[in-house]
Amino acid sequence: MFEDAFEADLTSVDLLRRFYNLHPPPHSDLSLGNILCWKDFYKVHCLPKGGNLAFLIKTREGEYVVPPLGPPNYGLLMEVLKEALKEAWGVTLYGFQALSLMKEYFPSIRTVPQRDLYDYVYLTQKLAEMRGRDFLKIRNELNSFRRCFKAERELIEEGNLEEVKRFARRWCIWKDCESKELLRYEKKALFYALEHFTQLPIEGILLRVEDRIEALSIFERLSPDTYVIHFEKANYNMKGCYPAITRATAEFLREKCYFLNRESDMGVPGLRKAKQKLRPHHLIEVHSLEKNTLGEILNKS
Repeated sequence: MFEDAFEADLTSVDLLRRFYNLHPPPHSDLSLGNILCWKDFYKVHCLPKGGNLAFLIKTREGEYVVPPLGPPNYGLLMEVLKEALKEAWGVTLYGFQALSLMKEYFPSIRTVPQRDLYDYVYLTQKLAEMRGRDFLKIRNELNSFRRCFKAERELIEEGNLEEVKRFARRWCIWKDCESKELLRYEKKALFYALEHFTQLPIEGILLRVEDRIEALSIFERLSPDTYVIHFEKANYNMKGCYPAITRATAEFLREKCYFLNRESDMGVPGLRKAKQKLRPHHLIEVHSLEKNTLGEILNKS
C-alpha cells in the first residue's frame, strides 16, 4: 500500500489544493506551504485513496503516518494502520477531530502529546487591535517604533521579490543562520518560498522604512476562517519592528479570516514565550500513538 505513495512537490500543488478545498488541513504541518518549503527538514509522501488522503512523513527522528484525512473511512484507516504496523512506522494524529475519531474506533488507545508541535491560534481582530493590559508592553514597543520610523505596508509580488530576497539574506546574517541546524533549515524553507512564490498558494506583505524593506510576512489560507503565518521576519535593530509586522499582518488579514495560525514553537523556549505573550485563543494539539499500542488495538479488531 505504501508503495503507491508519491513525494509531494510542485507538481502536487493542484491535487492538494483540490483536496484541501473540500477538507482543509487540520494543522500547519500539513499546509501546502510547509509541506513544500520545509521538504529538506521533513519529507512528505501523499497517499490518495478515493476521497481520502493519507500522508507518510519522514523526519530525522523517524517515520510516521498521518491517518487518512477526509470523510471517515474505517476500512481505509485499518489498511493504513496495518501497513504502518508492518513497516514499523509511527502514527501521528493532528487535531482534536483525528484524536476523537481514533478514540471512538479504538477506546483503549494510548497516545502521547507532542507539545512542541502544538499550533498557536489567535483571533485576527485581537492581534490587529492589541487592546487591553495584556498587550500594554507590546503597544509601548509599537509606539516607540512609530515615533522613530515611518513604515509603509506593501504586498510582496513578482516585481519586488529580488528586493525581498536581499532583506531575507540580511535577516539570515543577523540571526547567523549557519550557526544552528534549525535556522539552516528555516533559511532553506524561506528561500524556497521566495523562489517559488508565484507557484505556491502563498501571499505576503512587507514593511518598508525609508525606501528599504525592514520586515516581511508570508502566509497562506489554511481554511475558510483561518490563515497560517509561515514566515515573519524583521530588523532586530529596530525596536518594535517585530510587533509592527505582526500587527500589520493581522490588519491586512482581518477582513479575510477570523483566526490566525502562527504555527508551533518547535520546543524553542524563546519562541514559546513569544507566542504565549500574544495570548492565543486556542492550541491545536498533536498526539502520537504510544509505542506498542498499535499492535494491541489491531489484534483486538
